[in-house]
Amino acid sequence: MIKEAFGAQVKLLRTEQGMTQEELSQRSGLAIRFLQDVEAGNKQASITTVFKLADGLGIAPDQLLSDTFKDWQKAGKPE
Repeated sequence: MIKEAFGAQVKLLRTEQGMTQEELSQRSGLAIRFLQDVEAGNKQASITTVFKLADGLGIAPDQLLSDTFKDWQKAGKPE
């Protein structure tokens, strides 16, 4: 649940900025395949990855995590 919600949040913020996965990959320093896996909910982001993604998106890490946290709470805090 957390991986999927986080990935969806990354994708939403990226697309709201009109940014491609390739652009975010370059800005964050993350491999594009890894970024695709994160957005698809197939990979769990480490704290370092969260910071790199936030930097690439030009936002603070807490902005990236806040909606994911709210979704997790609403879902009953599943693993």
